[in-house]
Amino acid sequence: MRMILMLLLVVFFMSTSLSHAQEEGSLSATLTPTPQKTVDYTLPYPGLLPDNPLYFVKMIRDRVVLMLISDTVKRSKFNLLQADKRLQAGLYLYKEDEQKIETVITTISKGQNYFFDALAEATRAKKEGYDTDILFVDLTKSSLKHEELLIQFESSVSKDQKSSVKALLVRLRDLQKKIEQAQ
Repeated sequence: MRMILMLLLVVFFMSTSLSHAQEEGSLSATLTPTPQKTVDYTLPYPGLLPDNPLYFVKMIRDRVVLMLISDTVKRSKFNLLQADKRLQAGLYLYKEDEQKIETVITTISKGQNYFFDALAEATRAKKEGYDTDILFVDLTKSSLKHEELLIQFESSVSKDQKSSVKALLVRLRDLQKKIEQAQ
């Protein structure tokens, strides 16, 4: 058990520096047919994509890390990071192989679960008396970037998949309302 935990920690620390790397050419530029004003928020590089056989190790690592974070603000930031990574991973996977659309939709949906958790932790932190102004700014910017990319994504999917993407947009807009109420 100790050996497995040590191995997971080594993998985590080795990959943490990679997970914070930013990619200059955002996927949004490749999905946008016409230039538009974009939200000034950069999504992190997602690392392994959901179709990778080792993806489950990454998910286990992220769950262990989340369990080890006790600070409410840090948990919110970590959940927001995971939400951003899931959206980016889904978009990268779609760009790589459009036939994996179901995995893409599932990945983005799970990212929205992390976003919901990030908002819940931020709200809790605010009630506990933490300064959460910057955190709510990040949540707002991230949600606007998610919306921008999902709108672009919706225009690139087949007619059969548009309803799934619209459902993701509806859920995201509900989260945006909750962010406004929580501030």
